[in-house]
Amino acid sequence: MGILSKIRRHAAIAKGHFVSMFKDVDIPPLPAAVTWLISELNQEEPDVDRLVKLISSETGLASKLIKTANSPLFGLRKPATNVRHVVTLLGFRQVKSIVLAYATMEAVPIPKGDLFDHQAFWTDSLLKAIIARSLSKKRFMNYMDDVFTATILADVAIPVLLTAWGEYYAPIIEEWKNSPRRLSEIEREQFGWDHGQAGAWIVNYWGFPEEMICYIGAHNLS
Repeated sequence: MGILSKIRRHAAIAKGHFVSMFKDVDIPPLPAAVTWLISELNQEEPDVDRLVKLISSETGLASKLIKTANSPLFGLRKPATNVRHVVTLLGFRQVKSIVLAYATMEAVPIPKGDLFDHQAFWTDSLLKAIIARSLSKKRFMNYMDDVFTATILADVAIPVLLTAWGEYYAPIIEEWKNSPRRLSEIEREQFGWDHGQAGAWIVNYWGFPEEMICYIGAHNLS
């Protein structure tokens, strides 16, 4: 990489110009079937047959959907046996939350080196999402599944940034691991933006629903 390219990249990172930051980087794409699935789920009246067909075309995703639906998290009286059964029992909103979470987990790159523990990262994200979903039942019953998905994906930019911008971002992670300060605080001090804002740009690129984009972008503002 030439010196001019490095200067431009550094300027983009410092200013939080995410379009410029990721211009020369391939953001990991979601599987085509998942992209179509998101589009279908965003319709006011999704087509059940098309939805079932799209999910079933991704064998791994279909398997995880059924397994998750039958977990204690959803408390079904009778176990779901196939994708159509899951859609019927859980409804579109809950199916969307599960599908978006798992599809993204599979698409996100695994950074090299010792700074990032892939398994621990997603386990921690899942635990936070389960807690957030449980807490949202009382006050935000109609949105608890969106809360689940948005929480599990809230830190999605961290592995992406470590992979795409390790030269700049790895030192931030190193400082955070040895500091009592919040990661977002260190990021804003160094760059003027945090991984929540970067994450919002990434999921917007993937075509996620607007409410999830907003949640992910703002989750570090408290």
